[in-house]
Amino acid sequence: MNIKWNEVTWYTRVCSYILLFVIFFLGFYIGGRYQDLQQIINTTKNTTAQKEIHRIYTNKDLGFQITFPLNWSKVKIQADKKNNSVDFSMMHSLGAYVKVFSINRFTQDEWKNAQNSFNPTIKITDSGDYVFAYVLGKDDEGFVGFPDIVYGAIYQGPYYDVQTNIIPTFNLIQNPS
Repeated sequence: MNIKWNEVTWYTRVCSYILLFVIFFLGFYIGGRYQDLQQIINTTKNTTAQKEIHRIYTNKDLGFQITFPLNWSKVKIQADKKNNSVDFSMMHSLGAYVKVFSINRFTQDEWKNAQNSFNPTIKITDSGDYVFAYVLGKDDEGFVGFPDIVYGAIYQGPYYDVQTNIIPTFNLIQNPS
């Protein structure tokens, strides 16, 4: 077999076309992955910027402070000094404010009794004299500013926000009397 180095044969053409085809589509694939990565980076930057904007609620009578995420801009807050509690409600799609959760301050004896009650009260912290706890409302669907439930997906509604974004920001600000 005699190899002719300067001659273009049919198989060198086929190999060059295949190589050109592979390089062309590899470039498209890498470019698409790069665009996806840039979109993720930009989304992360926007989400981080949004999380830096919050609304802080302080209750000096009960002695605590919490921080709300951005989508809780239309929360209605009702403090009840007599019962040492604060209710947090949001606009429901039905047009009325509905309680999402409440924070209660109990004495140690009241806390023991609250644990025996039917209402599921979740402890936040114990300051020594008082126990701070929260109770979730009865409904987690249909609130303005939250997506509709998609079955099969994790729903990040108001209860999710309360448990993952609001309660962890709870801080005692003074020794309440």
